[in-house]
Amino acid sequence: MRLENKISALEYMKSALSVNTHFGCALGCEYCIVNYTLTADKESNLLSPDELFDELINSKLFVKNKTLLSINNKTDPLLNKVMGSTFQFINLLKENGLQNPLMLISKLALKESDLEILEDYPGRIYYFTSYSGMPKEIEPVSGIQMDNFNVLKKRKKVNSIHYWRPLIKGLNDSNENIKFLLESVQDSCDCSVVSGIRLSPYLVDILKNHGANFDGWDGNTSHKYLDKAIVNNIIEIRNSNFPNYPLFKKTSCSIAYLSSLSDYNFNFLKENCDIFENCRNQNICRLRELPTDEEIIKKRNLLGIKNNFEFKESHILFNGKLTSDEKSFLSFNLGYPVESEEFIQSPFEEAKYNADGNYV
Repeated sequence: MRLENKISALEYMKSALSVNTHFGCALGCEYCIVNYTLTADKESNLLSPDELFDELINSKLFVKNKTLLSINNKTDPLLNKVMGSTFQFINLLKENGLQNPLMLISKLALKESDLEILEDYPGRIYYFTSYSGMPKEIEPVSGIQMDNFNVLKKRKKVNSIHYWRPLIKGLNDSNENIKFLLESVQDSCDCSVVSGIRLSPYLVDILKNHGANFDGWDGNTSHKYLDKAIVNNIIEIRNSNFPNYPLFKKTSCSIAYLSSLSDYNFNFLKENCDIFENCRNQNICRLRELPTDEEIIKKRNLLGIKNNFEFKESHILFNGKLTSDEKSFLSFNLGYPVESEEFIQSPFEEAKYNADGNYV
């Protein structure tokens, strides 16, 4: 069975509740998880915008005006076949009086008319332009994104974030490329999220054929790999040329910065929090007061689960199993880290760890 037959239109991922009318992408970026692992070589329709809206508002994972929604991030929301549904869904939220914060992540061209629709949405919108200067033989649409930066200069309320991913040694890590990108985004973006890539032996072989260098990779397929030398070089060039421009490693860190709220993914509790010196979130990121038993039980009941829980030093531990949806929902809505004795990944998340690129 192809993975798209197992994909849910709604899935709580680490950064947001992913809501999708489509799945798959035909752009052919060689490093992309959808392209090389999930076997989706074209855009498959999951639900109509109306069907997706109905499923969303009836979902136990959804909290009105609070849940952060990432729209069509299992495809590209601006693909020709997808973008109509993307904007129809946003209008449905607006017409029904909802103001949930939204995320859109795209490599494609954002027109001024598209920006006007986003500007008219009553809630907060975080628009991520994904661009890292990758060679066109690896990312065929590389360079299209430059037009976005000019369009985004005209925004009044939409938050603009530069998604600087992936950064791979030997492909797009030259001093010239780093400086060019910083020059390109400083006046059109609020910040950049600098990110690596989750590797597998299959993907390493593909990218090495294009000249990539993975000498520092330890074989870990569970976490994104980002060469420390690249990070240090970005910091040095930023400090020398654009000292006031904010850099972050995690999506949720950029949203914390833009919303002036503590990071909902609690990266400040982890060792990698200080990858960029002088983080702009140092004064806002902290653990809230421990939720009460009553708060936890109320949120647990919304999910229809009965797992017992106990308080640990810096998290709440739920006994038994939690799905990725349940864990993310509880953590986001309690404002406190949640762990479980056993974690059940969704088919989409599980496929990310598949090393041979053939999910069946």
